[in-house]
Amino acid sequence: MSFDNNVQDADTACDYMYRIAIYFAEDYQVVYAVHKEDQGNSKYHGHIMVNTVNFKNGKLYHSGRKELGDLAMYIHKVTGNYCKPIIKKPDEE
Repeated sequence: MSFDNNVQDADTACDYMYRIAIYFAEDYQVVYAVHKEDQGNSKYHGHIMVNTVNFKNGKLYHSGRKELGDLAMYIHKVTGNYCKPIIKKPDEE
């Protein structure tokens, strides 16, 4: 995930990544990392790695269109930004 220029420090980027990782943490093992990446409109970049095997029931995580849309809306709730490749702002539809 690339953060726009509103994220000017590593602490804010890490807080966002932590809050996004929580989305999976109840049922899946999650690791996240943030690094500085000064490209275009982004100073920080984050990665989330998820073990797709649910540690409670052994089932695999399904990431179809609906699940990706739900995740995108959750990210919007956390960051206030839209994931444009997955969903569009209401005024763009």
